[in-house]
Amino acid sequence: MEWPNTSSRAAWDKALAEYQRLRGIADATADDDSVDRAVDAYHDAMDVLLVETRAPDAAAACLKIDLLRSRFDGFTTPDEHWNALKADLHSLIGEA
Repeated sequence: MEWPNTSSRAAWDKALAEYQRLRGIADATADDDSVDRAVDAYHDAMDVLLVETRAPDAAAACLKIDLLRSRFDGFTTPDEHWNALKADLHSLIGEA
């Protein structure tokens, strides 16, 4: 799998911080029409973290697993997300 993004700690930290920022906004938003937009925004940021940003270490890969479990609990996790995690693990063990 060709991986477009960097595995740098800085890229991971930036994507994680943006996800956490937007998740905090969504969690603090009143249950009205604006909460849907806030949840969509943090889901988009989560997708960047899960799919577009390579995990720089095992702890980051474990966080991805936790996020996948929480987001898709009771639903089918898209192959795109599993493929990204698999690429992370191959990279971490030096097979990428």
